[in-house]
Amino acid sequence: MLKKKWFRLIVLIVMLVGLLQFYRPGIPMPLVTGDFDGPPEIKNILKTSCYNCHSNETELAWFDHINPAYLLARSHILEGRSFLNFSHWDSLNSNQKRTRLFDVLNVVKTFERMPKEEYL
Repeated sequence: MLKKKWFRLIVLIVMLVGLLQFYRPGIPMPLVTGDFDGPPEIKNILKTSCYNCHSNETELAWFDHINPAYLLARSHILEGRSFLNFSHWDSLNSNQKRTRLFDVLNVVKTFERMPKEEYL
């Protein structure tokens, strides 16, 4: 009897995960209007470590295409872009750029909140 309940539960979970694959809200990919214009060494670090969530140049890993990981990645990307989007760097004045870079430094070094643990 107990085996039958576990079997039904597993079948139900597999079916729900399968159905969840059909729910896929898009991740907007607008054009890059003005990329980060700092030193090449810094830009390379940012491209490698930050651009997936903080630019319009997102490249999902293979496992991020499978729900529920896709929904979590999408949420992080939209949240990250709302705080800082390197694809619209040209829309910030020099003071805003310095402030954003200072905020990035604080979040990474002082508070150790970036990159998100799920991303690592």
